[in-house]
Amino acid sequence: MNRSRVAVVVGLLIALAQLHAIAANQAVDAFRVSTSALADARLDSLQTINPESKQPIEVFPGTFASPYGAEVIQRIEDLAGRLDQTDRDALIASKAAAGFDRSIMSWRAHPAGRRVALAVRYSRERLLPLKLQVTDDYGRADPVNPARFELFAIAVCSRTAAEIWTCGEEPLTEVASRHNVNLPPNRAEWTAAAEKLVEIVAGK
Repeated sequence: MNRSRVAVVVGLLIALAQLHAIAANQAVDAFRVSTSALADARLDSLQTINPESKQPIEVFPGTFASPYGAEVIQRIEDLAGRLDQTDRDALIASKAAAGFDRSIMSWRAHPAGRRVALAVRYSRERLLPLKLQVTDDYGRADPVNPARFELFAIAVCSRTAAEIWTCGEEPLTEVASRHNVNLPPNRAEWTAAAEKLVEIVAGK
């Protein structure tokens, strides 16, 4: 192959690589995290833009009902039955059991833009300032551990038809175990591990 043909081939390969990079960037840029300002809780959602109408479409959670948000509320309701009257009144007044918080810690889209993985944290921030206590089996005061009301999940959403998304979730711990990713003992440091997992899962 002479030099002119080599130059043409190299030029085509570079152009294809550039087009692939542009397409990947467009796929990633097509998503954004939106936080509800109306609810009495932080409720993050992931949106994309309809290429025709230019209107936002909710990708996650969309029609998906997470079991983890409901689990946070159930744990708060169970806690209420173990508190003394003063703490129970404080819990009721806080309206902590009226909902849950959903934070998107990180997300990553497949370059084709038809699949996106998210690390999601479910919690209830209204519990934190209450300093509630229960008693153990020996009647000793036992401060409520906020980590019990904090659940982590990896969500995956796929577009199965034009702008129709379906989502599902798995516990962060199970996804980490399946991909041999070690989670730090301190849950406050799970963000970095979650980011690594969304990269792995999004690329599948």
